[in-house]
Amino acid sequence: KAFLMIGQSNMAGRGRIDEVEPIRDPRMLTVRNLRTLPLWEPLNPDRRTAGVCLGTSFAKSFIDDCEDECVMIPCADGGTRLDEWQKGGDLYENAVFITKNVMKYSELSGILWHQGESDCFIQLIASYSDRFMKMITDLKRDLGAEDVPVIVGGLGEYLVENPDSRYKNLSLINKALRELGEKENIYYASARGLGCNSDFLHFNAEALREFGKRYYTAYKEKRNVEDSEFEGNYTVNEGESALLEAMKDLFEERKRGLITEEQMQKQIAELISNA
Repeated sequence: KAFLMIGQSNMAGRGRIDEVEPIRDPRMLTVRNLRTLPLWEPLNPDRRTAGVCLGTSFAKSFIDDCEDECVMIPCADGGTRLDEWQKGGDLYENAVFITKNVMKYSELSGILWHQGESDCFIQLIASYSDRFMKMITDLKRDLGAEDVPVIVGGLGEYLVENPDSRYKNLSLINKALRELGEKENIYYASARGLGCNSDFLHFNAEALREFGKRYYTAYKEKRNVEDSEFEGNYTVNEGESALLEAMKDLFEERKRGLITEEQMQKQIAELISNA
């Protein structure tokens, strides 16, 4: 069985590898240079910051449950917009090319999608469902896999704390993602209560381990894994609160023209690395 992983950085994974126990099993496989090899982390090395991703715990859940091998096909790319995944684009064509090669010896059994942070703008959210359905319909048709289930995940609720104003639309983009779970053969996995790294942008390693299990539950049971199944929202601790205030000050300075975008991002990176 093979599973295609597509989307942006929270699918690629930015969890710190040293924060969780490694998951290893010879039945878990991945693809490198069109060769099937044992899975190791980072599973989806799109950037030097790549780390733990949800695909590893998804794979472990699958092999433990089905007692069969699985091949994870890592094609996610950080920072990408939904429009960059449309047919004809490099990301789309790369995913089709690699997946078709894997399908010569494995059965494509699911498509895992996590994306939306780069589309957290009002003018993009309204059309998100239509644009996603166009992309996924084209993808399934080109792969000859119209009946393969698709799992989409919600964005982390911690994003509302991020000083980047676009993330104030979190509830709207999550609503659009949740409504995809009402489409035929598409299932939603909740991110309710999952924690983040100190950048307030990426899920942490522990959260991604849990998220992979939720994706697998949605896949196995062919149902939406709802927010109501989990308790509480993300809460900010004292140390994180101080970091957020410092980040907000930098965004305000940038808005007033006191620093450049490059200077702001550099200082934010320094704050995060020292947190």
